[in-house]
Amino acid sequence: DEKDEYIISPPGGIAIETSNQKSSKATTFKSKVANELSAQSSLKEHKGVRQLISDYCSNVIEVTSMDELRDALKTVSSKTSGRFIISLAKGTYTSETELKIPADRIQKFEGVNMNRKSSTVPSETSDSSILDMPVKIVASSRVSERKESSFDFELIGVSVLKQLTVDTKNCVPRMKIERVHSTTNSGDAMVIKSAKEVLMNDCEVFGGEDGLMIDDATVHIKSSDIRFAESRGIFANDHFTVEDVEVSNCGGYGMKTRGGVTRLGDNDIQPGPWDGLGFF
Repeated sequence: DEKDEYIISPPGGIAIETSNQKSSKATTFKSKVANELSAQSSLKEHKGVRQLISDYCSNVIEVTSMDELRDALKTVSSKTSGRFIISLAKGTYTSETELKIPADRIQKFEGVNMNRKSSTVPSETSDSSILDMPVKIVASSRVSERKESSFDFELIGVSVLKQLTVDTKNCVPRMKIERVHSTTNSGDAMVIKSAKEVLMNDCEVFGGEDGLMIDDATVHIKSSDIRFAESRGIFANDHFTVEDVEVSNCGGYGMKTRGGVTRLGDNDIQPGPWDGLGFF
C-alpha cells in the first residue's frame, strides 16, 4: 500500500521524497526536509518552502466512499488540536443529509476534478469527485491567519449537486474555492455568507433560483462561469469583484449589486438594471 510522493522545491530543483502521506510520520519527513535545507542554503530563501513543508506534514485522510467520508469527519471532530486534509477519490458520494465541512478543523478538502459542464472548457467528467448532497462549510472557532500567500481553508476539485453554502461566522480569514461546480434543484446554487475573504477561482455555478448569493462576505470571483439561474446570476448585498467572469443565460439578469462591484479583466455579464450602480 506504499506510494511515493514528491515535492519539487525551486530554486535548486531539490526532490524531497517521502512514503505515502497516510502512513509516513511527519517527524521523519521534517527530518529529511531539514537535512535538505541545511545542505542547500538557497532553499532557505524560497518564500513558499516552509509553507509547503507545513502542508505536507499535515494530517491527511484519504477517502474512497461515503462511509469513509463520514468516518473522516468524525475523526476530525473528535480531535482537540491539529488541522486536516481530506482527499477524496473520484466517484459519487451520496447522502440524504447535509454534509458539514468544519473549516476550523480542516485545512483542505480536495477532490480529483469538478464535473465540468462549461461548453468552453474540456470535460472532466471521467475523473471527478461528486457530492450528491447539500454541502455546508462551517466554523465555530477562529482560525489563526496563515502567511499572506496562503489560504486558511481550501475547497478544491469537487462538484456539489444540491447547493454549496459557506457560513463560517467570519472565523476563517482567507478561503479559496477552486475548480468547484455547484448546482441545485432548490434554492440558490451557491451561498456565501459571514465569510471574511473568499477567492472563487475556475468555478462553475449553474442553475438555482439565484446562482450565487453573497451576504456579509468579501468575495473575488475569478475565471468562473455563472449560468442558467432562474432569476439573477449573482445577488450580492456586499461589494465584490469579478475578474474574467461570464454570467449568462439567466431568467432575469446577470447581477444585482447592492454594495457595488469591481470589474477586472475581460468579463461577459448579462446586462440588467442593477448590475453595478450600488443601489437597490
